[in-house]
Amino acid sequence: MKNIFLISFLLLFAGGELAKIYINQYLAIYLHDFLVFFYLIFNIKTLKKIILNLKKIDKFNKKIFLLLLINIIFAVAYSIGQNQFQFTSFLYLGRALAYFLFVLLLKKNYGQKKVVQVFLNASLLILGLGFGQYLFLPDLTNLYYLGFDDHFYRLTSTLLDPNFTALIFVFNWLYYAKKANLNKKNLWFSILFLLGLALTYSRAGYLAL
Repeated sequence: MKNIFLISFLLLFAGGELAKIYINQYLAIYLHDFLVFFYLIFNIKTLKKIILNLKKIDKFNKKIFLLLLINIIFAVAYSIGQNQFQFTSFLYLGRALAYFLFVLLLKKNYGQKKVVQVFLNASLLILGLGFGQYLFLPDLTNLYYLGFDDHFYRLTSTLLDPNFTALIFVFNWLYYAKKANLNKKNLWFSILFLLGLALTYSRAGYLAL
């Protein structure tokens, strides 16, 4: 049952924008969001223990959390001052927090190696689908009328966004490049992610690299 859940999450997460449901013009939810929500609910007792243990983190990470909180407060205050505040912003912040707690919960229940493997597999699937999209559907200009950017000969994969896709590739390239000396498979994976990153033509991705 545990493996079925992880496989389901992997496939829905890798599905990207293909698994997106629009609630209104400004708010959308992904199918894997439902899995995250129900997983947090069904593991509420374990989640409470994890939240309490967050108090024990080192001073450096506490400073990171403090800076993040200050940044959010300033962003909200600025948007209110500019009369551009939207309640949906809090919903997206809530989603980010839910994802953070979800990953901590997965690490607790499955172990870090298992969790890392799930996201590595999802990234490989995104990479494979990205190459397929670049070869067979390179012209995404028609998607402009559906609210997406009109990319042409850029690898966007299922995320339909070359910048987000590129950042995923950067993290995976770092992982496999670091382990490239252990076996040839890791070396080939690092090369494939680097090639995928090059085809995104993402300046943000190149800068992150």
